[in-house]
Amino acid sequence: MSHYNITSNDVFQERVYTYFIQSTDRTTGTANNCTFTINWTNFLPESHNEYNVFFKCETQSNYFLDFSSSAFAVNANFGSRSFTYDSTTNCPSYKIGFIKKDASQTSASTNIMYANYLENPPISIGRPQGNSLSVWFINPSTNTYAVNTNSSGVSQSTLCEWQMELQFIPIKTSLIENKRFQDT
Repeated sequence: MSHYNITSNDVFQERVYTYFIQSTDRTTGTANNCTFTINWTNFLPESHNEYNVFFKCETQSNYFLDFSSSAFAVNANFGSRSFTYDSTTNCPSYKIGFIKKDASQTSASTNIMYANYLENPPISIGRPQGNSLSVWFINPSTNTYAVNTNSSGVSQSTLCEWQMELQFIPIKTSLIENKRFQDT
């Protein structure tokens, strides 16, 4: 019988790198489709080539009255290899997860869209290249950019402002490559 000889030090010794972004800090675009300038070389150590990425996101409180979908898809282009695939296109996917309405605010006229950590599984990416990050939100019901409404339920031209935390956890690709399988 073969097995891995992996200790907790092998699995949990890496740092977590957290990046905070706000839609108001975008370099180009609107809140539902924007690009940020990020110096990945200064932020992520060059000693790692792959990362698991988790995110947390929250919009400002706003109207989502004519809301035909229960969630918005969150997409991100890190400028790197994606290990996530889309069954529709059978190609790499930029989808990193979904945000949803805050169900606890059912009596309020306004609401937020959000996703907490671990509500979406992590995505694995290669080391980001270049100096940008593009983020966009899609309403899966209409396959168009996500927007909020005004108080009468009329769709607006963009999504309200939002903030996001991205956590990059290095993948130890050498973990299995450097461990010896032992027969027992």
